[in-house]
Amino acid sequence: MIDEVRELRPSGFCSCGAGLDGLPVRAGERRQQIEIPEPQTVVTEFRQMWVECPACGCEHGGEFPAGVTPNVSFGPRLTAYAVGLVGGHFVALERACAIIADQYGGQPSDGAVQNWISKAGQLLADDHAANRQSIVDAGGALRRKRDANRRQAERIHVAATETAVYYTVHPKRGQEAMDAAGLLPHFKATRCMTTGNRTGRTPTAPIRSATPITCGVALLPKLTGHFWPFALRRLLVEGQEAIAAAPLLAKPLWNQGTWRICWLAMTSR
Repeated sequence: MIDEVRELRPSGFCSCGAGLDGLPVRAGERRQQIEIPEPQTVVTEFRQMWVECPACGCEHGGEFPAGVTPNVSFGPRLTAYAVGLVGGHFVALERACAIIADQYGGQPSDGAVQNWISKAGQLLADDHAANRQSIVDAGGALRRKRDANRRQAERIHVAATETAVYYTVHPKRGQEAMDAAGLLPHFKATRCMTTGNRTGRTPTAPIRSATPITCGVALLPKLTGHFWPFALRRLLVEGQEAIAAAPLLAKPLWNQGTWRICWLAMTSR
């Protein structure tokens, strides 16, 4: 959809000296540019009007719309925007308020945004339950996410399909967290296992009804009868030696992860 059309007509004079203004035109190339509107706050003042009944003298006043409180209030679009920043995009509460202030000039308080989030949760309770049921019906995957603050013992668990996401909080992980979420009691999974545990932690308890498979990385040491594992190992060693011999500017790339060097080396050959 096109909102605005600007015709670019030539003006001035031709190289031969003839004027170009007012000549018949024909359509040429078209180019489109997408832009966002300039943020602007719209302040609406609601004035209550009163009338007196001519028969009995009883006074009647106009009713304020829902959400228009005696103190300064914010409209539904702004409140939805704030809730979306915090609840949908995981922007910190104070930062969300600062973003709104930078864009629109009016800054809601942290407490106001918290109240909006609580109200949104109440209004979306039916949709939340529908999302939960759709994940149960689809048997979506349950993934674990660590809390950003590692000092907290709680873990965020995510169950998702292509169209629905459901979050739960539980101190444990694995099957216990899945059972507590109550989403996938009959979930059947494929559990990928490796032979090593670089973190030193106890491996996660196996998921019930899971089909175990072995990670391809763990298979490499066992492929002694093939040539390509030795070629890959030599490639990794050459990559590490090349990084060690490179300028200091390139060394941090190796420290960030050897897989990046492996990918660059394999795709360049």
